[in-house]
Amino acid sequence: RLVLDYREAGRVKLTVSDNGPGAHDEASGFGLLGLRERVQLLGGAMRAATAPGGGFALEVEVPG
Repeated sequence: RLVLDYREAGRVKLTVSDNGPGAHDEASGFGLLGLRERVQLLGGAMRAATAPGGGFALEVEVPG
């Protein structure tokens, strides 16, 4: 699932989620670390959530 929300003035939020097998740790991996650093450079925030058997969700919010 992919959602791009730009209804709030000055903010853009992207949410990507799936219903896959999930993972044990949402904070691991250089890809997520690199993405988090880039989002912070833009003045935004990134959140990731996962659980074994519960899929994965990634939310990025940046000024727009």
